[in-house]
Amino acid sequence: MANISIKLDKRHKNEKGFYPIKFYLNHKRTSTFISTSLSVKEEMFIGESIEKSVKVNCPNSKYINSTLAEIYYKFSNALLELEKTGKDTSMSVTDIKKYLLSYGKQRTIDSFSEYYNSYLEKISNEKSKYLYSYTFNLLNDFFKGETIYFENLNVGTLRNLDDTWAKTMGINTRGITF
Repeated sequence: MANISIKLDKRHKNEKGFYPIKFYLNHKRTSTFISTSLSVKEEMFIGESIEKSVKVNCPNSKYINSTLAEIYYKFSNALLELEKTGKDTSMSVTDIKKYLLSYGKQRTIDSFSEYYNSYLEKISNEKSKYLYSYTFNLLNDFFKGETIYFENLNVGTLRNLDDTWAKTMGINTRGITF
């Protein structure tokens, strides 16, 4: 299980006497820092509190505290997602760092699964709804229950799906041109 906390990196002081505030990521007895663009003087840093990391009399304290809290909660949600899916157990601290830095950016549109399910709710014809549900269940089985994203549905995947369904169920998808 990975843990994240806020630290003042006292190893590097800039010319104005400010130290960078970083996130400290620890996973499987290995650790790394994740940089922020924020820095403060040592005496302005309170500690590892999430809501108040810097003193109120620190210049831009509201901005710094709210930015750190926002990033911390984003990282915490990403770590929770990894933990719930069990993916964190096979990842290195470097992999988790890359995941955290890209979290929230990689999925700007809904997944295909979410889109498909929302479309199913709008279908009023019961027979059509049944056929769409059946097809979606087949797709879900093919993707082993993983969330299906639009970028996963490419020509190679469709050909693989066609071959798999032809061998296992005798379904002919050749009416779909790709």
